[in-house]
Amino acid sequence: MDKETEEASLTTLFDSPKPYSMCLKESSPSEDMAHGFFEHIHSILVLNLSHTKIEFLPESISNLKNLQELLFRHCERLKMVPSLAKLKKLRVLDLSHTIIKELPQGMDELVNLRRLDLSYTRNLQTYPGGVLQKLPLLEDLLMFESRCSWTLNLSDGLAGADINEITSATHLANLSIHFVDLPSFIFYVKSRHWQRLKSFRYDIGRVPNCLPLASFRWKYSVQILGCDLIDEKDSLLLPSFTLELVIKNCRGISCLSEMQCISQLWNLKECSVVDCDTMECILMVENNILPDMEELILYNLPNLGTLHRGVPQFDTLSSLKSVTVEHCHSLKYLFAFVLFQHLRNLEYVRLWMCDQIEEIVVEDEGMADRDRSNTITLPRLKELWLGFLGELRSISKMAVVCDSLVTIVVVNCPKLKKLPLSVGNAQHLLAVPATGGQAPTERSWSPDTPPAHEERQQAKSFSFMSVSSSRKRSAWNFNGSDRG
Repeated sequence: MDKETEEASLTTLFDSPKPYSMCLKESSPSEDMAHGFFEHIHSILVLNLSHTKIEFLPESISNLKNLQELLFRHCERLKMVPSLAKLKKLRVLDLSHTIIKELPQGMDELVNLRRLDLSYTRNLQTYPGGVLQKLPLLEDLLMFESRCSWTLNLSDGLAGADINEITSATHLANLSIHFVDLPSFIFYVKSRHWQRLKSFRYDIGRVPNCLPLASFRWKYSVQILGCDLIDEKDSLLLPSFTLELVIKNCRGISCLSEMQCISQLWNLKECSVVDCDTMECILMVENNILPDMEELILYNLPNLGTLHRGVPQFDTLSSLKSVTVEHCHSLKYLFAFVLFQHLRNLEYVRLWMCDQIEEIVVEDEGMADRDRSNTITLPRLKELWLGFLGELRSISKMAVVCDSLVTIVVVNCPKLKKLPLSVGNAQHLLAVPATGGQAPTERSWSPDTPPAHEERQQAKSFSFMSVSSSRKRSAWNFNGSDRG
């Protein structure tokens, strides 16, 4: 069927007075539709062209006066959309993952628009000034990873809307935007506009070719990328609702707690610190207890010497479930016992490629001999992953009880000869792969008496798995490529 016949058939098929939807998602419509393609299609309510190869749309799209949803998600060749001024009933416009350089003409006429998705429009230059105030019903403005950035000061030759239009948009409920710099973001936080929102995702600064690091499991997320914090650590403000915080490639602070705003994030659930060369410590625990934080991710912090300083309060990190530490080559231990004893909700630990680490849990300085006989109890720990730790000699000198432990992975830890575990205190253990995927020697089981061969044979819950059988968990890739 040739191009003209195909379009004539579609036009005949959908020329109906009754309302309907038209979905060409993941099909292969013509890259350039004929000018009159939509001239006789009046009753369509939803037009979904997502995941198609279309590059341009015909002017006749303006005839779709009853259209309520117009979807172009992942139309990665779409360069331009004609005027939408006549689509007065349009409620949803999705242009995410397209290569448009400017918004369609007539945006200020879309008085019924509720949702505008411009995420990953990396060629989009500006958001036109004055448009936002003419969309009184707009609830969702989604511009995450768009090239279009919001700034407080347009005096640098930039054109378009500024942050004042955002702070005046009281109708917004879900907001995802990128701020040019920290001063612009601080101005926005002071406006308290974020207090009205059901969700927000804020991206501040810019790291070239950097994919988002936030997991977006949480509805309030902030990413600070490539900023110099030395002049802002005292004045920096974060929305107190923040549930997820990512700090990547930032300079100027040696401890995360130097940012005074951290102490106000009582509801923080997830924190990631990545590629920060000056970071030496994460928390001064006397001031920052983060009682609700569930996940901590530390990656490529070459000067990180310790996770915490000071004597922790009772609730310090008491909700922590997951700890991932990779490429932190100055770190010699992961936890001091004084903090570790508070981590009773810990479920997952991954320690990978940290050249200097010798022990996971160390005794506190001045710890009495009678205290050294203490048993570390982690009632919820399920997985322990240790990899490429050339100096690791011990998990701990104290006995470790992990009644819920299911998986231990040990890869290329040549100096680790003993694990302070036994069948009795890790009765649900399913797998203990060693270097190269081979079964561990008996010396790997316990610092005292390893289980006899017969006992291991009778433990029906045991089965060895190869190193390649990795945990089904979203993989981080901090080098700018796609994440799993």
